[in-house]
Amino acid sequence: DGRWIAFTSEVYPQCKGDDACDKQRAEEHEKGPKARIIDHLFARHWTEWKEGKRTHIFIQSSGGGPARDVTPFDSDWPSWSLGGGDDFQFTPEGELIVHSKPADREAWSTNGDLWLIGRDASAPKNLTADNHGDDAQPRISPDGRWLAWTSQVRDGYESDQWKLKLQDRRTQKTTVLDLGDNDATTIVWRRDSKGLVVSMTEKAHIVLEAVSLDGRHQRVSTAASDDFALTPDGMAVAVIAGITHPPEVFKGGQRLSHFNDEQYAGLDLGTIQDLWIEGVHSWIVKPAGLSRAPLVVLVHGGPEGSWEDGWSMRWNLAAFAARGYVVLATDFHGSIGYGQKFKESIVGDWGGVRRPRPHLRGRSVLRRLHDRLDLRPHRPLPLPRLPRRRVRRRQHVRQHRGALVSRVGIPRPAMAEPGAVPEVLTLHLRPELQDPDARRPGRARLPRPRRAGPRHVQRAAASRHRIAPALVPRRGPLGPQAAQQPALVPHRPRLDRFPRKITEIAQPMLRSRAMKKLLVSVVLAAACQSAPPTRPTASEGTTAATPPSPANPPGAAVTGTPGAAPPAAGQPAAPTAPPAGGSAVAQAKPEPPSIDQSAMDKSVDPCTNFYQYACGGWLKVTPIPEDRAQWGRGFSEIFQRNEALLHDILEKDARGEADPADPFAQKVGDFYSTCMDEQKAETASLETLKTQLESIDAVKDPKALAAQVADLQSHGARAFFGFGSQQDFKDATQVIGGADQGGLGLPDRDYYLKDDARMKDIRTLYQDHVGKMLELAGARPADAAKQAKTIIEIETALAKVSMDRVERRDPKKVYHRLERAGLAKAAPHFLWDVYFTQLGSPDVQAINVLVPDFFTGMDKLLAKPKYADLHTYLRWKTIEAAGNMLGQKFVEERFRLTQALTGQKQIQPRWKRCV
Repeated sequence: DGRWIAFTSEVYPQCKGDDACDKQRAEEHEKGPKARIIDHLFARHWTEWKEGKRTHIFIQSSGGGPARDVTPFDSDWPSWSLGGGDDFQFTPEGELIVHSKPADREAWSTNGDLWLIGRDASAPKNLTADNHGDDAQPRISPDGRWLAWTSQVRDGYESDQWKLKLQDRRTQKTTVLDLGDNDATTIVWRRDSKGLVVSMTEKAHIVLEAVSLDGRHQRVSTAASDDFALTPDGMAVAVIAGITHPPEVFKGGQRLSHFNDEQYAGLDLGTIQDLWIEGVHSWIVKPAGLSRAPLVVLVHGGPEGSWEDGWSMRWNLAAFAARGYVVLATDFHGSIGYGQKFKESIVGDWGGVRRPRPHLRGRSVLRRLHDRLDLRPHRPLPLPRLPRRRVRRRQHVRQHRGALVSRVGIPRPAMAEPGAVPEVLTLHLRPELQDPDARRPGRARLPRPRRAGPRHVQRAAASRHRIAPALVPRRGPLGPQAAQQPALVPHRPRLDRFPRKITEIAQPMLRSRAMKKLLVSVVLAAACQSAPPTRPTASEGTTAATPPSPANPPGAAVTGTPGAAPPAAGQPAAPTAPPAGGSAVAQAKPEPPSIDQSAMDKSVDPCTNFYQYACGGWLKVTPIPEDRAQWGRGFSEIFQRNEALLHDILEKDARGEADPADPFAQKVGDFYSTCMDEQKAETASLETLKTQLESIDAVKDPKALAAQVADLQSHGARAFFGFGSQQDFKDATQVIGGADQGGLGLPDRDYYLKDDARMKDIRTLYQDHVGKMLELAGARPADAAKQAKTIIEIETALAKVSMDRVERRDPKKVYHRLERAGLAKAAPHFLWDVYFTQLGSPDVQAINVLVPDFFTGMDKLLAKPKYADLHTYLRWKTIEAAGNMLGQKFVEERFRLTQALTGQKQIQPRWKRCV
């Protein structure tokens, strides 16, 4: 309610909040002897002595007056944390929820609890007494109903997984929101109290996930930081940085600050590269302009830490690169962000020798230490000693084949070469390899069975030779397999053959009784298709969607089907995300083939309206999903299940959990991760688009034009026409090429040619849409309006020679097997040989030209080409194809057109568009 202020202060607990007493004790400490009497632990955090003080919470009226110590106990409220924020928060009732640990166990226990404390300093109430691990970061929802916090299960283990817990303060019911195998780092409530935004470290990146109250979660950003907040309109404001760029403030995808521009102007901080070897990730930071440079290997601490793609003033990788070094920063086993199993793989494995787990015996060790502090502080503890040994520089390294730096992947023999192990490395390791008692030094070899090094996949090879460069995975093309995956002709190797005759497979199946029942069910299911009542139709008696064809594949019939805009780094507002398991939809089992009588409307005479009779019941109870333009009972549900399965596969590939034997899993995972990276969509993707646009402007002759069209089509742009593979209508055992009409931005020719008021409004909207998209891509407003007019003129010319929907329903009218020579005769001014070679199918001959008149009309446009106009048209097709994968403004503008054409209510989430 704004009436109270809570703050923390370091005070002496014996003073009970009395300022005069605290001042007197501080003066006595300054004037007194410098010796310290330590009678409890902790005595010091890193380099800071505790000096008998405790962190306490004080409450003061916002109008002024004395401050009251509401935690007058001999412990820290909230508990001390390394670099963390203060773990306390007001409730709507004016009470405080605070994180604290018992003072008598804080040295060896990680069990911290959340406590409810009143403003009158009444006795605290433990809210998480049933959990033996740590509970931290209490966060009250804005409406006051929900309490969220992060929680660990195991006591005494600081690196246990941080889970996200949620409690309904009305019912006191507590649930765990599944975040997979990641640790919840920072949690922030949405302003509508319907969910949270959680930051997590995942594969050396900090990602943001929008989590709803029922456990569904959706990726918001892969270029974020732990320092973020949500604005009242749902946008995220965050401090974002990278290894080679210092931190700045961003809101959504827009940069707000330029604090470091002047400081780093003129400095080249190098380039970074991802390196994955056997499931272990490393960053490689290279200095600019050097082909050969010395290598620095940086090993992070923790050891449960990570080299994140962020900026550090203390451990700065770019600083080494700026001085001319190549930097290798590896997230070895034990690092965070790769799952709990990966993180715990080094527990108890000290330098390759199995030791007792320290967190399981820490209590007894610390108790013995506590007993001996005052009695014999000068004597060593009676703990097991490591073998006494001296380091003999290069000889020692050669003898043990580089075991000094385990789990990093440095070839052992390389370390034994002259100058490979500098003196500073030996001096640094000597205290760890020698016995603390230096009066009786002795020599001892490492245990012989362990000479081969640690038991982890990224250790150096045991053989005495350097790791071959071929083991380092490249980020180039797919290799020889790439020829089998051309974008528009996926069945090129089978264009002229078919593995088995259809009749050999189909006839035995059709004779079975079960297959006959299945066919009846499929007919009924296919009939049950619903369409949005607000979706406009092109004309009376025609449907609103183009039938699938090589030029109009399923799902791409309506231009732009933009799918959803990514929830900007702060628009987690309405997550249509996968449930907790990571699946896009609930993984319901497919229903067995049958006739579902509940979907029928038996009050309707089937002889009068069979569609309503078969599907009326289903239509009454089935709404169209808000992120879809249409929905059907058969194929839509199958598509949804397939979409969910593909999403799970891609997520696993992106996390590096795929089958190691799959040669494409990493590339697919990287491709999916790049697609999901909204920050890159706002910056790097636009720069890539501009590079493509510049290549279009270089087209000056027919040969370059044909090559450019093929290249654009391979990237998804529908320029001029469509080309793909199809069955031969007269011989289904053959797969042939199919060339079809296309090149339009609106659904079909009627949208360009009909003169009724509605079609005129759509054309006006479309021209305005094209202009705005061109502006977003960098064109000036006046130029964008002029270019939009040119684009409409070219598309209208293509529409005039296109076949309408009704005629296309006749299979005889869309079957003209002209072969390649016939296609070249229909459009001689387009260089088909160049086109097919660039497309990756130089030998294709059998081609069905679905609409020959279209290609004849298209050829007239190319007979006397105006290359400036063609550049404008091709630039638009490039922007149109990329629009849904670019920044938020592109996506929203793309959806404006789609909503007008289809009635779709919501933008699809980004993961669906990436799938």
